[in-house]
Amino acid sequence: MISKKLKLIRRLKRILSPGEIVFDPQTLEKYATDKWFASHAPDAVALPRSTKSVSALLRFANRHKIPLPPVVAATATPVVACPFMAALCFHSNA
Repeated sequence: MISKKLKLIRRLKRILSPGEIVFDPQTLEKYATDKWFASHAPDAVALPRSTKSVSALLRFANRHKIPLPPVVAATATPVVACPFMAALCFHSNA
């Protein structure tokens, strides 16, 4: 059974461009740990490629009260493990 939270996050597939929201296990595992080695895979990873997508993602997260921890630098390492704060990680070069 898919959780209400995950159903909500899956709606981003209709808002963001293809490839900007991912749910595959390999990507989720890549974003599962933080620099302090906390570990738990997020439900999704947002990879917006434009300022328009970043804006849409932030509006969506704010509207639905979804914390959106950023991923820093090019290391794909969340400042805090994504699931500790949220089910959705945000990594952007936009």
